Order: sequence, then structure tokens, then C-alpha cells
Amino acid sequence: MSDTSNNWFWSQAGTTLGPVDIDEIRRLIAAGSIDRKTWVFDPAQGAWAAAEMVPGLVFPAVPPTAPPDAPQSVVYCRFCGASNAPTAPRCVSCARDITMPTSGTTLEPRTGAIICRACVLALPFINIFAVIGPLLVLVLGGKDARNSAEAKAAFNCMLVSLLVCIFAGFVAVFGLLCLVGPIVAGLIGAALAVYLVVAGIMGLLAAADDKPFEYPLIPRIIR
Repeated sequence: MSDTSNNWFWSQAGTTLGPVDIDEIRRLIAAGSIDRKTWVFDPAQGAWAAAEMVPGLVFPAVPPTAPPDAPQSVVYCRFCGASNAPTAPRCVSCARDITMPTSGTTLEPRTGAIICRACVLALPFINIFAVIGPLLVLVLGGKDARNSAEAKAAFNCMLVSLLVCIFAGFVAVFGLLCLVGPIVAGLIGAALAVYLVVAGIMGLLAAADDKPFEYPLIPRIIR
């Protein structure tokens, strides 16, 4: 091999580049532009060969990968790239959910949150049928703690809404003689509907950013 020759060529995506001298070839190897599998024309041999097969071309040693049992020291956010502790459920930078669904889960937690919060929003319009959404989240992704918690939060909101409706019904019945009951019951129902729509929209906006959300004024009856 003639190191002083300036008739070296290399291939980049099928395009022949060069001519250059051996020093330039070595610089390209150091920069990573030429790897072990890159085709290089060796003027001493008068033929193309994989760079790793050309005498005189030295490539940096490949560091060994971590052993399979090595602990993970950092987790990078799949949204903003910030580093987090392995046990962190949410990114310290953007507060988004950085964990992936656990084994056996077929529903991504963000999707589960959207379903549950959309059902709360739809509760005034579809009534009892709104429980279908949280039920599906439990069936499809209940093995994930976040899906389970999201479904329980939606159930709590719906249960409290049912109790409020029952209370409004009693007010309407027992206040019927003085005509105040139906008006008060109607106001309670309207306020409940507004609450569910507003809370549902707020929850969906939080879900769009993959952020947690708690329904205001709703106790945790189901834990």
C-alpha cells in the first residue's frame, strides 16, 4: 500500500468521492464519515474493499455494551429529552408521563386518560352510558396503575354526580307544593352539567399535555 498516493476513493450512498490521500481517509475515519463497512478504493490493491479489510486503516475500538444486569441510572423523557431518576413517573422538566405501559397492558395511559375525561364531559348528554368508557379502560389497561387510577377518578366523579341528581330529585318532589322545589332542582341540575363540561374540558386539555388531573371538589369514594 502506498501511503503517499492521492488516488484514494470512498463510496457514500453509491456515490464515488475522491480522490484524496491516505491522511484524508484517516481523518474521515476519525470523524466517523467512513466506518468499517464503507467501500474504499485502495490504489495499492487497485480494487474496492470494505474499509476494515484495507491494510493500514485503523478504526477506534468499539466500547462494550453494559451487561444485562446493569442498573439503569437515568431515564430520558420521551417528550423533552430531560434526564430523570429511574423511579420518576413524570418528567422533572415538562411534568409529562415518561413511563411506558407495563407488561400485559394494551392501553397507553394517556389514551386511558382521554377516554375517561371525555366520558365525564359527555355525562350530561349520554347519562349512564358514560360509564362504558372507564369500564373499557379498566378492562383493556387496568394492569397499569395510572389507567386504574384514572378510571376510579372518573367513577368517583360520576358517583358524586348521581348523588347530586338524587338530591335534586328529592328537592323537586318535596318542594313541589310551593313551586320552589322544581326551580331549585333545575338550578342544581344546570350547575352540575356546567361543572361536568368544564371539568371534562380541563381534564382533556391536561391529557393533551400528558399531565395529571384531579376533578375539583370530588372526594375519593372509590380508592
